[in-house]
Amino acid sequence: EVIARIHFRGKPAKQLRGLVFESEPSAPAEELIGGELRSLGDKSAGIITSATFSPKLGKTIALGYVRNAFLEEGTELNLGELKVNVSKLPFG
Repeated sequence: EVIARIHFRGKPAKQLRGLVFESEPSAPAEELIGGELRSLGDKSAGIITSATFSPKLGKTIALGYVRNAFLEEGTELNLGELKVNVSKLPFG
């Protein structure tokens, strides 16, 4: 069914993107996995699949599947009270 939808619609509904947290989450990175990303208009925007602290960037980063409407680099999303920015991969 999923393959048929991709074939007839031309692309999947979500794509893997990098996510950079603006502030440090109070919960450990492992607890962010599975968290639902929401748009500023409170629409479902995706889900986090992995997260960790990046010493190079000095911030918590994550990977997640983001809906096509929110793929543009720099798009701001919410994970609860936390602000998250969409980033192209690899992280720079």
